[in-house]
Amino acid sequence: RKYATKVSKPQRQLFEVVKQCYPTAELEQPIQIDSNTKIWLDIIIPELKVNIEYDGMYWHRKNQQTIRTSDEIRDKFLESNGWKVFRLKYQSNPKLTELQQAFNEIKLQLNE
Repeated sequence: RKYATKVSKPQRQLFEVVKQCYPTAELEQPIQIDSNTKIWLDIIIPELKVNIEYDGMYWHRKNQQTIRTSDEIRDKFLESNGWKVFRLKYQSNPKLTELQQAFNEIKLQLNE
């Protein structure tokens, strides 16, 4: 991977929350866009084509403009290919209860 090489503690906690409800969930899943480009999705639920991105402040603060533009491009690409994209943005490390609540809100949207 070009930039981030390890998973943050909050992202791993969020993954565990998602996995309790969707055992097929995967962490840091690569998706091939074309022969030269691969993107990494934070947490996916493959059977629903759901991508949950954890946007922590540490990573996004350091790379703010570049990341914002590439995030928009990625999201549009995924959505045009049938994926639902959810972005969870935090200024500081959230508590486990905050991650659980955020995922509960995602589940409500999936059931609409």
